[in-house]
Amino acid sequence: MFHLLKIPLHCGVFSNLFISMKLFLSLLASMVYCPLLLASGPIGVLPETYSILEENIKVTLEEDFGYVEEVDQSLLLLSSSALDHAQFECLINSFTKLLDFEAKIINPLSGKTLQTIKRKQLKEKNLVSDGTLYGDNKLLFFLPTPQQYPIKIEYRWKRHVSGNFHLPRWHPYHYFNQLIKKATFEIAYPEEIGLRYKSNVSLLPPTEIQKEGKVSLFWELSDLPSLTESADDLPEVATAPVHFSMQGYRGNMQTWEDFGKWMHLLNHGKGDLSEGSKALVHTLVDSLMDPYEKIDRLYKYLQKNYRYVSIQLGLGGWMPENANSVVQSKFGDCKGLTMLLKAMLQEAGIPSDYTLVRSGSEAKPIDLDFPSNQFNHAILRVPLEEETIWIECTSTTLPAGFLGKSTMDRHVLVVTENGGVIDRTPSYSQSNYHRINHNLHLELLPQGNAHLHGTKVIEGFPASTFTHLHKNTSEKEFTTFLNSHTGGGLVIQEFSMATENEGKVPLVNLKYQGDVQRFYQSTSKRVLIPLSWTTWDLEEITTGAGELKEMLIIQLNQDLEWDISPPQLSYSCEYYSLDILADLKDDRLTIEKKLDIHFPEDITADKRNSVFREIKKALNQQLSFIKN
Repeated sequence: MFHLLKIPLHCGVFSNLFISMKLFLSLLASMVYCPLLLASGPIGVLPETYSILEENIKVTLEEDFGYVEEVDQSLLLLSSSALDHAQFECLINSFTKLLDFEAKIINPLSGKTLQTIKRKQLKEKNLVSDGTLYGDNKLLFFLPTPQQYPIKIEYRWKRHVSGNFHLPRWHPYHYFNQLIKKATFEIAYPEEIGLRYKSNVSLLPPTEIQKEGKVSLFWELSDLPSLTESADDLPEVATAPVHFSMQGYRGNMQTWEDFGKWMHLLNHGKGDLSEGSKALVHTLVDSLMDPYEKIDRLYKYLQKNYRYVSIQLGLGGWMPENANSVVQSKFGDCKGLTMLLKAMLQEAGIPSDYTLVRSGSEAKPIDLDFPSNQFNHAILRVPLEEETIWIECTSTTLPAGFLGKSTMDRHVLVVTENGGVIDRTPSYSQSNYHRINHNLHLELLPQGNAHLHGTKVIEGFPASTFTHLHKNTSEKEFTTFLNSHTGGGLVIQEFSMATENEGKVPLVNLKYQGDVQRFYQSTSKRVLIPLSWTTWDLEEITTGAGELKEMLIIQLNQDLEWDISPPQLSYSCEYYSLDILADLKDDRLTIEKKLDIHFPEDITADKRNSVFREIKKALNQQLSFIKN
């Protein structure tokens, strides 16, 4: 059974995310899993089957809110393609201990045990990622290196977790190209602690046994075919307690309101500020009248004076640091920085709410019908009379009121004094969140080259990308980025960039000049000039709308006339409109383009990509001129 690592992800908030089969192989480093297989040979398996698995998992919840997980697994590797299927990994920390482990490598034809591996033979490495100051996570792992195939590997292991805030999620499927001969999952719990579960429609209801104050639920599946691609509705069972405790902090997880009460308990007293910090807040904002200006001022102070550092030590995965501790150290994780800004806003007379979110631009939505810890990040909600301001406290570049793609347009859990409340972050679907206005002046040079002066006003998501890279990369790296994201063949000689945040939307003003190699083509009779030279990163427009404008003013170096009538084109459909106008007067060619994209919420990725191909085809034309 493969379990998500119970470690703080991204900013130190523990996560229990869903894993798609498509993504699984790329996330091995983020999982605890322990394989085991059958005694029988590969009977009737398909050619695309690399391994055959039989697995039994039992989870036993204890009265003290801990639990024990026991796994017996038998794995038959049919070829070297299945080697990754046999890797064992187990995370240990202050909450999780590996109590017992044994692996046997067996010749399936003779039944002879070739090698036995005990716990002390496991390799170990510390898991301290970049930006992590404190962490106690270690990974125990083993990767067999068989000399023959087929080979059988049996795993038996037991781990203890001191706290039932997270419970295992059962996924019978672990890998592509793996046939499941048999998979069972049993979870036993005391009635006074309680348990909730949610299974998808492909699973039968569990067998339930009640005995001496304990309840046991049992699922069994067999003969599941191997998969070669992602499939919907793969069997899984999610589990979560009713009552839970972590290091003495007890709570109830039956409703989101109850879950939020526990988070509020963890946060209690963490927002206290020293008298010096309170005085600083008043110095910064007392001269301001508008609430947003106060928020913006304090947020910019946080961005300038504090840095993000992850803390993954014990309960620190969920409990914020005290605001005063963050002030003294000048750093904090997402929870600590969020709590500090919340405290400063409170001193300024502006209430705000600590908020949990599942971060990641590709993260799956949380399951609203199954209250449980499904979050890995903390942000701040500031409800004003006329609008709600959302703040990403770990960013040093975003404006107050703009979250970016990692936490936009998703349900979140807002922690209030009265418990948890579900809310949704903004979708940023308006066109001003993806707007580019580009003006280019080019002077044609011999041999198809051109000299260029350009200005670019960038708003919203693309502006946030430019700002982040400008701040966090070297000038050489950023120049390379500009060369590749401006137009083909450009060698930038000089640039300047000014960052502004107008109306809570990132904004960048870019000026640059350089030489464009092979900008146009010249023959003995004709000159071919591209209708669109600029790189338009259309795939970045994943939200509802976007607007791109471009004007090219090209100073010609010879007398030309139209070979074909000048294009005055208009493309329009339910998803976009594109207008193109080209005009030749004397020795100057002007090309204007305007693209408006308006995607509905339910547009599929395939349809969106099809639209992008249509637009790029319309732009990928050449203007033909005859030499006089």
